[in-house]
Amino acid sequence: MAAVPVRKVALVGGVSAAAVTLVTLGIVLTGKIAVAQGLLLVIAFGLAVAVLVLGAMVLQLKRSMSAVAARHTRELSAVQQTLGIGITANSKTIHAHGAALEAVIQAAAEKATSRLESSIAATGKRLDEVGAEVAAGRSDTAQTYKQIEALLDLRAVLQPRALMPPLRDWAASPDVLRWLAESVLSRRPKLVVECGSGASSLVLGYAVQKAGYGRVVALEHDADYAKITAQRVSDHGLQDVVEVRHAPLTPWTGPDERERNWYDLSAVKDLDGIGLVFVDGPPARTGPMARYPALPVLLSHCADEVAFVLDDTIRADEVEVSDRWMQEHPEFVRQQLRADKGMHVLTRRPDGIPG
Repeated sequence: MAAVPVRKVALVGGVSAAAVTLVTLGIVLTGKIAVAQGLLLVIAFGLAVAVLVLGAMVLQLKRSMSAVAARHTRELSAVQQTLGIGITANSKTIHAHGAALEAVIQAAAEKATSRLESSIAATGKRLDEVGAEVAAGRSDTAQTYKQIEALLDLRAVLQPRALMPPLRDWAASPDVLRWLAESVLSRRPKLVVECGSGASSLVLGYAVQKAGYGRVVALEHDADYAKITAQRVSDHGLQDVVEVRHAPLTPWTGPDERERNWYDLSAVKDLDGIGLVFVDGPPARTGPMARYPALPVLLSHCADEVAFVLDDTIRADEVEVSDRWMQEHPEFVRQQLRADKGMHVLTRRPDGIPG
């Protein structure tokens, strides 16, 4: 709608009012109407013109305000639309940044958790290792004390007349040698046979000599080592009670029809009344269950009260040998003694009846 021409309305109204005033004045001068009536007429027409102009002004103001309001509304709508677009874009950006930040935080948390779990696992493993080391250290300390105690007992009781060979590595441990010495002194066997010679030959010789009864026969497959042991026996003055026999390893077929290498049987054919057998050879490297033949070969040469002592039973091979002996000879009872390298003692039941 076109704007109301307020100025034109006012001009036209003013001109019309002036014209009406002049006409009214002329009429008054002619005497056709009174002066008062003419004045009222002029005033009425002037008020009408004023109302007309005022109405036009009001209408114009209203339309101007409407236009301003419409323009502001459009501007506000545009601003709102712009803000909406900006807010939407910012929301998307914030959401994207938030998702990216969440992913980064989650990845960092997972990585930190993984590192923490790995650290905890490593720490736990190390604590277990430390605990095992501490336990092993305590066990080693206790075992070392037992071996020293056994060695002191041996020296105090046997009183060797020369230097003893080392009782470590391949040699029988002091606790086993003490048991052997005690067994000889208490049981006083007629004949002691040992499979494998060395420090045990000297200990058994001193025990037999101290007991005043019996003798020792040591079987040794290595000729050079047999000479070394025989010389040590002589150095200790035990040649009257200890005999070292060189017995090379030769094939032997057992009840299971398996062939194994054991000491030459000619070295034991003259033995009789064996009361104690110490099985510490042949070496394990000579074959599986290398020490198995000792009992089936020597049993027919043994006294009724014989005891077989199997060394190194911390090894699976020796445990298998011991188990086989028990299965095949139920007339024996077995003791599994705690020793540095393990020790099984098999003794025949007094009545000889299988258990």
